[in-house]
Parts: sequence; structure tokens; C-alpha cells
Amino acid sequence: MSLVSVYLTFSGHGYIILPTSGSWITIIHLPTILAGILGGWWVGAVVGGVFGLSAMVYAAQSDVAVFADVWVSLPPRIVVGLVAGAVFSRSVRWGEHVAVLAAAVAGTLTNTVLVLSAAVWRGYFSADVAINVATKHFVLEVSVAAIGTLLLTLVWRALQVALGKVRQADT
Repeated sequence: MSLVSVYLTFSGHGYIILPTSGSWITIIHLPTILAGILGGWWVGAVVGGVFGLSAMVYAAQSDVAVFADVWVSLPPRIVVGLVAGAVFSRSVRWGEHVAVLAAAVAGTLTNTVLVLSAAVWRGYFSADVAINVATKHFVLEVSVAAIGTLLLTLVWRALQVALGKVRQADT
């Protein structure tokens, strides 16, 4: 998942351009959420740390000061993995699909709120700008995250079942 996070950061494939508004939403946080779901909160935190570090390096190379700031890029991304893993483990009693959706929504909300709050706290954005960005992007971003995370989790579980059947046939 860490490699996927780095790839999405540096390739530009972690951003979806919205043709109607000329802005973008991000899916770069999905590997961190998936890591929290599939590996637990500590795996999510590690992948979130890799995500935060790669975002800082990319931003520094691209002269994007806000994301080159360690306080904007690193702690919020670590917390995304922690939250996704914790929400998944606490809500799995309502069914895996519900737990995956809850973790995706909670992880995306965590990413949006903590990154924008840190950017305001560090003086990169005004509160008005942060609120505008959050309201403009959040609904679509959380929808894409929830659907994408659920689909990727379903694919992962199907692969696990298929590999289990192959292993049983080999024995």
C-alpha cells in the first residue's frame, strides 16, 4: 500500500480533475484507508506516514509550500490510517461492508479536516478558503472514497478466497 501511495503522489494519478469546475479531488488517501482496514490501525498509520512524507517531498519539488510543511502533510496523514483502522474494527459488528464504508468516510473526513485545519493554523489558508475548499470537494471526495474503498476491499477479499481455493487444491 505504501508503494501505491507513493505512486499516486508522484504520478499525478491520485488526483481526479472535475471537468465542470476545473478543480480536483484527491484519491491519494485511499491506500492509507485500505491499509487501516486490511492491516489494522498501526499499518494504516505507517502507510499514512509514507503518504505524508511522499507528499512533502513532491510538494517541495513542486514549490507548493503548504504541503511541504511537515505539520500540514505528516501528522494528518498518519491519523487518517489510525482513524480508518479504528473505525473499521469498531464497526465491523454491523457487517464488513458497513464497516468499510464507515472507515472510508471517517478517513476522508479526517484527511480533509486535519489537513485544512493545519493549513489554516500554519497561515497558508484563511478559514474562509479552507471552508470553501472543504465544502466544494468533500461530498464528491467522500463518495469516490467510499465507493472506491468498498470496491477495492471486495476485490481483495475475492482474491483471498480464490488463493485459498488454489492452496486447498494443491494439498
